Amino acid sequence: SWSGARGFAQVTEQPFVVGRKAQGRFRSFGGFTFLQIFNAGHMVPMDQPEAALGMVMEFVSEESPWRHTRKAVPVFAFAESYTPILLFMALSLSVAGLAVMIVMLRHGRKVSDSNGVSYVILD
Repeated sequence: SWSGARGFAQVTEQPFVVGRKAQGRFRSFGGFTFLQIFNAGHMVPMDQPEAALGMVMEFVSEESPWRHTRKAVPVFAFAESYTPILLFMALSLSVAGLAVMIVMLRHGRKVSDSNGVSYVILD
């Protein structure tokens, strides 16, 4: 079990605010953060693009309360020779995903079908 489990359970949830509006809630302790985005399924960028962008911006922010002061424990162990490749792949995917979210926010319009499924249409 994780050594921070007891501390994480005792931390109160905080509102996740984007654009002066509560878009979700989060709990963070010991370098682990759980974030719930309101009114979103597993495709958060499609359901709540503004909140998704806010999440990415918070994740990379130096001032984020999600940051951890002690050295992070790796979730996966990889040979050190793979580290530059993995970092490059993660950064490439993150930048591409962020670019897609920005385009969707600026140029897309949200529509819903008769089943209540939401889509972002780029005109």
